[in-house]
Amino acid sequence: MTMAIGLILAILLVALVFFVTELVRMDLVAVLVLSALALGGRMTPAEAFSGFPTPP
Repeated sequence: MTMAIGLILAILLVALVFFVTELVRMDLVAVLVLSALALGGRMTPAEAFSGFPTPP
């Protein structure tokens, strides 16, 4: 297993724990996962936040 795969699996595992236990709000967990992927170099910040609407 490569380091990149390990990073993705760790992020997913932490997110799953937070989703199941509801220790943190779901929307906050989703934003934290996007941020972790962007900071981890798995995607660019533009890709991570491209699904958010832009103001008119």
